[in-house]
Formats: sequence, C-alpha cells, structure tokens
Amino acid sequence: MSFVDVRSWTPAALSVAEAAHRFLVDVAATHGALSVTAVVADRGDAGVEITLRFGAGKQVGGSVSAHVGDDEDVCAAVADRLREMMIDYLFGAWPECPGHGHPAASRRLASAVWVCPTEGEKHFAVPVGRYPHKVNVPL
Repeated sequence: MSFVDVRSWTPAALSVAEAAHRFLVDVAATHGALSVTAVVADRGDAGVEITLRFGAGKQVGGSVSAHVGDDEDVCAAVADRLREMMIDYLFGAWPECPGHGHPAASRRLASAVWVCPTEGEKHFAVPVGRYPHKVNVPL
C-alpha cells in the first residue's frame, strides 16, 4: 500500500503531493506489494522536501522546486527526482523502458510523461500515473 503524507498545506507542497501521488500509482502498478509512503513538506526557499519511506524501515529523500512552471512541469520534475530515489532503493531500472531495460525518463510533453530516454516518445510514452501494470508494446 502506498500513500502521500502531506506535512505542509502550501500551494507548492500540494502541487508536489499531487505529483507524488501520480508517481505512487505507477509504483503500485509495477510493485504492488511494496509499501511506500511519500512524505511531503515545504521548506520554503530550500524547496519541497520529499522522503520515500519503505515498509522495511528504509527511507531515501531529497528536495524539488515547485517553482518550475505549471502542475505538469512540477509533476515531471517530481517524477524525475522520485525515480532516482526508486532506482537507489531497488538497485535497478525503474520504471523500465519497454524493450530496452533501462529506466524511462520523465519529460513534459502535453503532460508529464514517462518516455524512452534514447528514442523519445516515438518508442514509448505514457503519462505519469498511468504506467502499464506490465511492460507492454511501445505506443
């Protein structure tokens, strides 16, 4: 089970929390049994702090700026930062780019999406929060 624990109710923290929720939907789609909580707290000029707490007692954290554009820009930035944390926790590619085995990258297109970092959206693109339950054929 995954959820977001919001510790600050500022607009920046809420935007990051919504992005973290979409990210955790993708975590659940690929690692359903993994218990992870995203703790979100606005630290003012230092940015919004995000800590991923895993059921096994391990946690990884960092911060992200919520002042990078609209909510979709924030989502792409948050997804990128949290992706790095998941890779550190899992010691492997996440989310996996179908057919390549390397991690997908988050980008802002019409919305925040996961894309192939080498071939772009022509190979693979899916909105953050809608990652396939199983790696599927390219879009």
